[in-house]
Amino acid sequence: MSVVFEIDEDNKQIIALLPLTNPTGYIRIKEMLYTKEGKIVITPIQKIVNTVLEKERRYYVEWQISYFFEESKHHSSAVLEFLEVKTNKGERKGAELALLLFYALKWGWITQETLESLIDFCKQCQKKGCYFLSLFEKEAYRDEVKTTTDNEGFVLHIQRYPSFVWKHTDSFFIEVARQHRQKAVGFQPMVYFNIWMDKITDLKRNPIIGRSETIKSKERGLFIFNKDSSIAIEKRSKAFCKASPTHNEDITILLEKLKGC
Repeated sequence: MSVVFEIDEDNKQIIALLPLTNPTGYIRIKEMLYTKEGKIVITPIQKIVNTVLEKERRYYVEWQISYFFEESKHHSSAVLEFLEVKTNKGERKGAELALLLFYALKWGWITQETLESLIDFCKQCQKKGCYFLSLFEKEAYRDEVKTTTDNEGFVLHIQRYPSFVWKHTDSFFIEVARQHRQKAVGFQPMVYFNIWMDKITDLKRNPIIGRSETIKSKERGLFIFNKDSSIAIEKRSKAFCKASPTHNEDITILLEKLKGC
Protein backbone atom coordinates (compact mmCIF):
# COMPACT_ATOMS: atom_id res chain seq x y z
CA MET A 1 0.00 0.00 0.00
CA SER A 2 1.21 3.49 -0.86
CA VAL A 3 0.19 7.04 -0.01
CA VAL A 4 -2.90 8.38 -1.77
CA PHE A 5 -3.05 12.16 -2.29
CA GLU A 6 -6.29 14.11 -2.68
CA ILE A 7 -5.90 17.69 -3.95
CA ASP A 8 -8.46 20.12 -2.51
CA GLU A 9 -8.18 23.17 -4.77
CA ASP A 10 -11.11 24.99 -3.11
CA ASN A 11 -9.59 24.93 0.38
CA LYS A 12 -5.99 24.89 -0.83
CA GLN A 13 -4.97 21.78 1.04
CA ILE A 14 -3.55 18.35 0.29
CA ILE A 15 -5.05 15.33 1.99
CA ALA A 16 -2.63 12.43 2.44
CA LEU A 17 -4.12 8.99 3.11
CA LEU A 18 -1.39 6.99 4.85
CA PRO A 19 -1.34 3.17 5.11
CA LEU A 20 -0.99 2.27 8.79
CA THR A 21 -0.68 -1.52 8.90
CA ASN A 22 2.42 -2.41 6.90
CA PRO A 23 5.38 -2.58 9.32
CA THR A 24 7.78 -3.58 6.53
CA GLY A 25 6.71 -0.78 4.16
CA TYR A 26 8.11 2.71 3.65
CA ILE A 27 5.34 4.09 5.90
CA ARG A 28 4.89 2.48 9.30
CA ILE A 29 3.83 3.18 12.84
CA LYS A 30 6.57 3.28 15.44
CA GLU A 31 6.55 3.46 19.20
CA MET A 32 9.01 5.66 21.09
CA LEU A 33 9.68 4.74 24.71
CA TYR A 34 12.06 6.16 27.28
CA THR A 35 13.86 3.75 29.60
CA LYS A 36 14.63 4.45 33.25
CA GLU A 37 18.18 5.29 32.16
CA GLY A 38 16.84 8.01 29.86
CA LYS A 39 17.58 6.10 26.66
CA ILE A 40 15.17 6.13 23.72
CA VAL A 41 13.93 2.83 22.31
CA ILE A 42 12.12 2.98 18.96
CA THR A 43 10.28 -0.09 17.70
CA PRO A 44 8.16 -0.74 14.57
CA ILE A 45 4.77 -2.12 15.56
CA GLN A 46 1.95 -3.92 13.75
CA LYS A 47 -0.76 -2.04 15.59
CA ILE A 48 -1.32 0.35 18.46
CA VAL A 49 -2.00 -1.88 21.43
CA ASN A 50 -3.30 0.81 23.78
CA THR A 51 -4.90 3.82 22.08
CA VAL A 52 -5.77 5.71 25.25
CA LEU A 53 -4.45 9.27 24.97
CA GLU A 54 -1.39 9.73 27.16
CA LYS A 55 0.44 12.84 28.28
CA GLU A 56 3.68 11.48 26.85
CA ARG A 57 3.56 10.97 23.09
CA ARG A 58 4.57 7.42 22.17
CA TYR A 59 3.31 6.66 18.67
CA TYR A 60 4.18 8.26 15.36
CA VAL A 61 4.04 7.45 11.66
CA GLU A 62 7.46 7.18 10.04
CA TRP A 63 7.26 8.15 6.36
CA GLN A 64 10.28 7.54 4.15
CA ILE A 65 9.22 10.35 1.86
CA SER A 66 10.57 10.52 -1.68
CA TYR A 67 10.77 13.08 -4.46
CA PHE A 68 10.97 11.00 -7.67
CA PHE A 69 8.48 8.43 -8.93
CA GLU A 70 9.16 4.71 -8.54
CA GLU A 71 6.58 2.55 -10.30
CA SER A 72 6.48 -0.15 -7.64
CA LYS A 73 6.24 2.30 -4.75
CA HIS A 74 3.87 5.13 -5.59
CA HIS A 75 0.17 5.55 -6.17
CA SER A 76 -0.62 7.56 -9.30
CA SER A 77 -2.14 10.35 -7.18
CA ALA A 78 1.30 11.05 -5.68
CA VAL A 79 2.92 11.68 -9.07
CA LEU A 80 3.20 14.89 -11.10
CA GLU A 81 2.90 13.44 -14.60
CA PHE A 82 3.84 16.73 -16.27
CA LEU A 83 6.98 17.29 -14.17
CA GLU A 84 9.80 15.35 -15.80
CA VAL A 85 13.44 16.00 -15.01
CA LYS A 86 16.69 14.63 -16.38
CA THR A 87 18.94 13.01 -13.78
CA ASN A 88 22.01 10.81 -13.94
CA LYS A 89 19.57 7.89 -13.75
CA GLY A 90 17.54 9.07 -16.74
CA GLU A 91 14.13 10.75 -17.02
CA ARG A 92 12.27 10.87 -13.72
CA LYS A 93 8.84 12.19 -12.72
CA GLY A 94 8.30 14.18 -9.55
CA ALA A 95 6.41 12.53 -6.68
CA GLU A 96 5.40 13.12 -3.04
CA LEU A 97 7.76 15.93 -1.92
CA ALA A 98 7.80 17.27 -5.49
CA LEU A 99 3.99 17.34 -5.47
CA LEU A 100 3.94 19.14 -2.12
CA LEU A 101 6.46 21.70 -3.36
CA PHE A 102 4.49 22.30 -6.56
CA TYR A 103 1.22 23.07 -4.77
CA ALA A 104 2.98 25.01 -2.02
CA LEU A 105 4.30 27.32 -4.75
CA LYS A 106 1.02 27.41 -6.65
CA TRP A 107 -1.01 28.33 -3.56
CA GLY A 108 1.52 30.77 -2.11
CA TRP A 109 2.58 28.74 0.90
CA ILE A 110 6.13 29.08 -0.41
CA THR A 111 7.23 32.14 -2.37
CA GLN A 112 9.53 32.25 -5.37
CA GLU A 113 12.05 34.00 -3.09
CA THR A 114 11.94 31.01 -0.73
CA LEU A 115 12.44 28.67 -3.68
CA GLU A 116 15.50 30.65 -4.79
CA SER A 117 16.78 30.51 -1.21
CA LEU A 118 16.41 26.71 -1.17
CA ILE A 119 18.33 26.43 -4.44
CA ASP A 120 21.10 28.65 -3.04
CA PHE A 121 21.16 26.53 0.13
CA CYS A 122 21.71 23.39 -1.98
CA LYS A 123 24.52 25.05 -3.93
CA GLN A 124 26.22 26.24 -0.74
CA CYS A 125 26.12 22.66 0.57
CA GLN A 126 27.79 21.54 -2.65
CA LYS A 127 30.57 24.13 -2.32
CA LYS A 128 31.26 23.42 1.33
CA GLY A 129 30.64 19.67 1.17
CA CYS A 130 28.64 19.88 4.40
CA TYR A 131 26.65 16.67 4.08
CA PHE A 132 25.18 14.47 6.79
CA LEU A 133 26.72 11.48 5.02
CA SER A 134 30.27 12.71 5.66
CA LEU A 135 29.42 13.40 9.30
CA PHE A 136 27.94 9.91 9.64
CA GLU A 137 31.19 8.40 8.38
CA LYS A 138 32.95 9.91 11.39
CA GLU A 139 30.43 8.37 13.78
CA ALA A 140 30.93 4.62 13.87
CA TYR A 141 28.20 2.37 15.22
CA ARG A 142 28.58 2.15 18.96
CA ASP A 143 28.63 -1.48 19.97
CA GLU A 144 27.77 -1.96 23.63
CA VAL A 145 28.55 -5.39 25.06
CA LYS A 146 26.29 -6.65 27.80
CA THR A 147 27.30 -9.30 30.29
CA THR A 148 24.04 -11.10 29.55
CA THR A 149 24.57 -14.47 27.87
CA ASP A 150 22.35 -17.41 27.12
CA ASN A 151 23.09 -21.02 28.03
CA GLU A 152 25.12 -21.54 24.85
CA GLY A 153 27.46 -18.61 25.50
CA PHE A 154 25.99 -16.08 23.09
CA VAL A 155 26.73 -12.54 24.34
CA LEU A 156 24.24 -9.70 23.93
CA HIS A 157 25.49 -6.77 21.82
CA ILE A 158 23.52 -3.53 21.42
CA GLN A 159 24.13 -1.36 18.36
CA ARG A 160 23.24 2.32 18.06
CA TYR A 161 23.20 4.49 14.96
CA PRO A 162 23.64 8.27 14.63
CA SER A 163 20.86 10.51 13.30
CA PHE A 164 20.04 14.19 12.91
CA VAL A 165 16.60 15.31 14.08
CA TRP A 166 14.72 18.55 13.51
CA LYS A 167 11.81 18.79 15.91
CA HIS A 168 8.49 20.53 15.42
CA THR A 169 6.78 19.27 18.52
CA ASP A 170 3.21 20.20 17.60
CA SER A 171 2.75 17.93 14.59
CA PHE A 172 5.89 16.30 13.27
CA PHE A 173 9.65 15.92 13.31
CA ILE A 174 12.20 15.21 10.57
CA GLU A 175 14.99 12.68 10.93
CA VAL A 176 18.02 11.92 8.77
CA ALA A 177 19.44 8.58 9.88
CA ARG A 178 22.38 6.47 8.78
CA GLN A 179 21.30 3.03 7.61
CA HIS A 180 22.94 0.08 5.89
CA ARG A 181 22.57 0.11 2.12
CA GLN A 182 19.92 -2.40 1.12
CA LYS A 183 21.53 -3.62 -2.11
CA ALA A 184 25.15 -2.55 -1.75
CA VAL A 185 28.03 -2.33 0.70
CA GLY A 186 28.27 0.64 3.05
CA PHE A 187 25.86 3.16 4.51
CA GLN A 188 23.36 5.69 3.22
CA PRO A 189 21.38 8.57 4.77
CA MET A 190 17.62 8.03 4.99
CA VAL A 191 15.24 10.98 5.32
CA TYR A 192 12.08 10.41 7.35
CA PHE A 193 9.07 12.66 7.85
CA ASN A 194 7.56 11.60 11.16
CA ILE A 195 4.01 12.58 12.14
CA TRP A 196 2.69 12.20 15.70
CA MET A 197 -0.30 9.86 15.77
CA ASP A 198 -2.47 12.37 17.64
CA LYS A 199 -2.31 14.54 14.48
CA ILE A 200 -3.63 11.72 12.29
CA THR A 201 -7.33 10.89 12.05
CA ASP A 202 -9.37 8.13 10.44
CA LEU A 203 -11.09 8.79 7.13
CA LYS A 204 -14.13 10.25 8.93
CA ARG A 205 -11.86 12.85 10.59
CA ASN A 206 -12.15 11.18 14.01
CA PRO A 207 -9.02 10.77 16.20
CA ILE A 208 -7.30 7.39 16.11
CA ILE A 209 -5.53 7.95 19.41
CA GLY A 210 -8.11 7.72 22.19
CA ARG A 211 -10.66 5.49 20.47
CA SER A 212 -11.60 2.13 21.92
CA GLU A 213 -10.75 -0.17 18.98
CA THR A 214 -7.29 -0.87 17.58
CA ILE A 215 -6.22 -0.07 14.03
CA LYS A 216 -7.98 -2.26 11.49
CA SER A 217 -6.33 -4.31 8.78
CA LYS A 218 -5.39 -2.14 5.76
CA GLU A 219 -6.69 0.97 7.53
CA ARG A 220 -5.48 4.37 6.34
CA GLY A 221 -4.86 7.46 8.42
CA LEU A 222 -5.58 10.98 7.21
CA PHE A 223 -3.13 13.88 7.47
CA ILE A 224 -3.77 17.33 5.98
CA PHE A 225 -1.09 19.57 4.51
CA ASN A 226 -2.08 23.25 4.49
CA LYS A 227 -0.40 26.66 4.64
CA ASP A 228 0.92 25.87 8.12
CA SER A 229 2.84 22.95 6.59
CA SER A 230 5.18 25.20 4.60
CA ILE A 231 7.96 24.93 7.20
CA ALA A 232 7.75 21.12 7.01
CA ILE A 233 8.10 21.21 3.22
CA GLU A 234 11.07 23.59 3.39
CA LYS A 235 12.85 21.60 6.09
CA ARG A 236 12.39 18.32 4.23
CA SER A 237 13.88 19.89 1.12
CA LYS A 238 16.87 21.08 3.16
CA ALA A 239 17.23 17.66 4.78
CA PHE A 240 17.62 16.09 1.32
CA CYS A 241 20.03 18.87 0.29
CA LYS A 242 22.26 18.03 3.24
CA ALA A 243 21.80 14.25 3.19
CA SER A 244 24.39 13.37 0.53
CA PRO A 245 25.85 14.66 -2.78
CA THR A 246 23.44 12.44 -4.74
CA HIS A 247 20.36 13.69 -2.88
CA ASN A 248 21.62 17.25 -3.23
CA GLU A 249 22.01 16.93 -6.99
CA ASP A 250 18.51 15.46 -7.36
CA ILE A 251 16.83 18.12 -5.21
CA THR A 252 18.69 20.95 -6.94
CA ILE A 253 17.50 19.69 -10.34
CA LEU A 254 13.95 19.37 -9.00
CA LEU A 255 13.89 22.87 -7.47
CA GLU A 256 15.30 24.40 -10.65
CA LYS A 257 12.59 22.64 -12.66
CA LEU A 258 9.87 23.98 -10.35
CA LYS A 259 10.97 27.54 -11.09
CA GLY A 260 9.40 27.18 -14.50
CA CYS A 261 6.07 25.76 -13.33
